[in-house]
This record gives sequence, C-alpha cells and structure tokens, in this order.
Amino acid sequence: MADIRITSEIPAAPRTLNPDQMAWGVLLIAFGIFCIVCALLTVGIHYFLFQSTVNMQVVLTVGRGTAIVTESDLVEQAVRLYREVLNNTNVSIPSESQSTILFTDQQQNRRLIAAVTLFSDSTITLLDAQRPRFDWSSGQYNIDLGSFNGRLDIFVTERLGRDFRMTLRTAGGAQVYVAGSGHYILSANDSQVRVINRDGIAALVSPLQPRDGLSIPANQQGIIYANNTVSLSPAYVNLLQNSSFSESRQNSRIPTIWECSNTADEPPLGFLNTELVDERLVLRLIRADNASSHGQTGCSQGLDPASRGFDVTAYDQLFIRANFQVNSQSLSVCGIRGSECPLMLRMDYIDINGNAQNWFHGFYAYANPSDDYPLSCESCALTHERVNMGMWYTYVSDNLFTSFRPDQRPAVILSVQFYASGHQYDVYLSEIALLAGDFPPVPTQENDAP
Repeated sequence: MADIRITSEIPAAPRTLNPDQMAWGVLLIAFGIFCIVCALLTVGIHYFLFQSTVNMQVVLTVGRGTAIVTESDLVEQAVRLYREVLNNTNVSIPSESQSTILFTDQQQNRRLIAAVTLFSDSTITLLDAQRPRFDWSSGQYNIDLGSFNGRLDIFVTERLGRDFRMTLRTAGGAQVYVAGSGHYILSANDSQVRVINRDGIAALVSPLQPRDGLSIPANQQGIIYANNTVSLSPAYVNLLQNSSFSESRQNSRIPTIWECSNTADEPPLGFLNTELVDERLVLRLIRADNASSHGQTGCSQGLDPASRGFDVTAYDQLFIRANFQVNSQSLSVCGIRGSECPLMLRMDYIDINGNAQNWFHGFYAYANPSDDYPLSCESCALTHERVNMGMWYTYVSDNLFTSFRPDQRPAVILSVQFYASGHQYDVYLSEIALLAGDFPPVPTQENDAP
C-alpha cells in the first residue's frame, strides 16, 4: 500500500505599507513637485518680467531711387518710399540709390533708436532687432545685421535710457560691434573692411582671429585687409566747426560760427532755427506764407579768421558731406534757371594755380513734368540730384581732388555755404562737414568716402 503524504503550505501574508509612511511619502513628493513648480514659475516670471524681449519696429525708407527687399519667400520687391522690414529680410540698394533703415521703439512713442543708411551698391540682412518687453527691465537694445557688403552709416541716438549693442557681420566673415550712442561709418569689400568711429564705441574683429578684437577709439579708423593685417589710424579731419549745429548763440537758435542770412525780393522773409527732429538736432530752413518771389535762406562759414583760407595741399582726399531732408518746395526742380534749389551747397576755393573757383551742387524733390527746367545751374559742374520728399538723405561728394580738372584742384578752401532758394521751401539739415584725409583710399572701391 502506497504511502500517502499530505503537505500544506501556509501562504505568506502580504507586506503592507504603514499608512503613516505612505502619507509622509506622498506629502514629500507633493512638496517637492510644489517646490519645483514654484522655482520654475519664479524663474519664468523673472525672465518674463526682466529678461524677455520683443521685436523693435523696423522701417526701410528710401531717400533716393529704389531699394530691393527679399523676404523668406525669396521674392524680390521694389520699395519706392518706405515699408516695414521683418527679421531675416535682405535689403539691396541698386546704383544711384540710397535707403535708411530706421529702428524705433514702439513702446516709447516710436522713438528713433538707430538709423542705418545704405549707400549705392550695398547689401545687408536684418537678422534680429530686439528691445526689453517692459520698460523697467535693465536689458539692452540689441540689433543683429549680417551679410553686409558695400558702404553704410550708423547713427545711434543719444539719451537712450538703456544699453545698446549692434552686431554687424560682413559677407567675408568679419564682425563689427557698436555700443552706445554715436556715429559710425563702415565699408566692406573683397579688399578690406573699414570702420570709422566718428563718435562712440566700436570694435572690429577679424574672421581669422575672433578672440582678438580691435577697439576703435573716437576719431580713429580700423581696417582689416584681405591678408588679415589689422591697422588703426586717424580718421578724416572735419575742417568745419559746429557741423551738427549743436552750439547756438546766446538766447537764440542760430548756430554759432556760421554766418546766416535771409533775403527776399518781396515779403515774406524766410527764417531758420534749430529743432529736434527724429532725435536729431537739425537746422530748419523755411519760407512759407504763399511766397511767390525769389528768396534765399542759408549760412556760410569761412575757414580762416583772416580770410586767407585753409591750405589743403597736405591732404589727398577731400569730401563734402551733408545729411538733410527736403520737406517741401513750390518751384519745380530748381527754377527756370536751375539756380533755386531747396538745398544748394557751395564751396569757394583757390586752385593750385592761384585762381578763385566756386563749386555748386543742388538737390530737389519735386519736378513738374510739364516744366522743362534745367537740371543744373550755369555755374554748376554737376547735375542736380533728385531726392525723395520727406526722406532723410546723406550726400557725400566724390573726392574733390580727383573730380575736378587737374588745373582746378583745390589748394586753399575759403568758405563753405549752404542755402535754400526759391519761392516756398522747407528743409531740415542735420549736418554739413568738409572732411579731409591723407591716407590711401580703399582698393577697388571707386568712392569710399566717409
């Protein structure tokens, strides 16, 4: 008979968690999650309130000719007067044209922060333009530009209320940094990259030595040549005083140094005074009240108290530069004789043979197609330039030592004059300068003027 073995196993009792321990665990986990959420919220709120940014308003204005913009859809569009520009937009300036990109703070009543003027045959890409989201933030204005080739001006307004930084990358890989208010002039081509710091803080960085930036003091210029050589030297010398009209006569808005006048064949007379326009101090030349006779409003500056003039034979470059805006004019072009432009520039000088000479150049914004008026005056060697009404324009002459006939090359500058002429006119002039230099011009760049 087989043995029968009976076995029995008593199942182990399941391990149970202590309710107190479970409660504490849940509480600690919840508290940890709460702390993490609070930390993230604190960091997020702090970032949102004090570090987050929004896009600045960027507008392209055309001072002369047209500009070509290309957005992400790669479709080229011609701009005649102005249009808003978005990030990652390429701007190209054809020959005989000029445009200015205005960076404004929409939270400060569209206050102008910076203006970048692109000259003929220049290109640039707007990568980014940011300002702090809230005014109480200590963040800075930050503008990033790329793919630059050609020539441009940078004007950064004063009393910004916060730090400013602009980064500009050339097509060749060099970088330019601008910090703070001031005026800067840049040019870039296959031969070199040049930065002129007329007033402000600037640095130039070579593409092959990104850690060794060249600081460029005011009134100096930095150059990176194609062989990666870097140099620092004095910039152009301005032979005129009070070029931006920042100094005025006591109890008057008439600029010092300049001798100003108003004339008219019949009333009313024009007038001039300094005003603040687009964060620029300008000298306004205006004649209105339905004037229908010839009038002239302007100023002149002699370059030597003894009227002997200023000897420029030591220099090899000489340029006249003016920044202005024609707001209105009643005469078509520059009048029936081509001599009544809303803005005319004049330089009196002695040539290398001792003969007295005059140089004139005029600008206008309105032309009636039915009026066959001349495009230059009898004494003008150059054709008057047409600019767009109500838009800023920067004129830079060719090198006056090479643009004249050899026997009429300037030797002594006697005076420089600007004036508005015609019946009714309204002009803003923010700067006029006579710039001289004795250093070589930029290779391959026909007019690399300041």
